[in-house]
Amino acid sequence: MRAEDGRNWLSERFAEEGTQVDTVAVYSRRVHRASVGERQQLQHWITANERPAIVFSSTEAVAALDQQVDASGQAWLRTGTAIACHPRIAEQLSLNGYVRVINATFDDDAIVAKLESIGIEPQAI
Repeated sequence: MRAEDGRNWLSERFAEEGTQVDTVAVYSRRVHRASVGERQQLQHWITANERPAIVFSSTEAVAALDQQVDASGQAWLRTGTAIACHPRIAEQLSLNGYVRVINATFDDDAIVAKLESIGIEPQAI
């Protein structure tokens, strides 16, 4: 099961091993539309010169985040730290102008350790 769009990497690996694979699209990815409150919070962080730390778990998330903010928000995002859960994601972040890209794994403890190593108290928003 997977999204209606996306890579076939996993099903291709199974097929290479001789497994019959039937792929079924069970969900669609949609870009989040920021609420007024979320846009106000973002503007507050920009004005306060806060530096973001963002964990990216897919290459699609890089473009999706840019679609949610205006040009000043996009520029601000690139002033912070981007934590990539895979080398391919790190490459996409660099191509999209993120300067400080740190590699991690999908393991929660590894992500928290990366955040703590750069002086960030992990929090979800």
